[in-house]
Amino acid sequence: MKRLKNRAAFGLLVLGSLIPLTFAGSIVAAGPPAVDLGTADSYAVLAGDAIRNTGATTLHGDLGL
Repeated sequence: MKRLKNRAAFGLLVLGSLIPLTFAGSIVAAGPPAVDLGTADSYAVLAGDAIRNTGATTLHGDLGL
């Protein structure tokens, strides 16, 4: 009877350690919420004071200062 209890305890221990591993890959980290940019959405660069470039650059969107 004692051997059966030990096997049952071992089985529960193994099962208990595998359950968290089953769900580990499905956890999704929450990032910051999306921000509605309104009319600024089309800008690739939107600056308040100055825009400087140090090399060849390609922008895909509007440039605003």
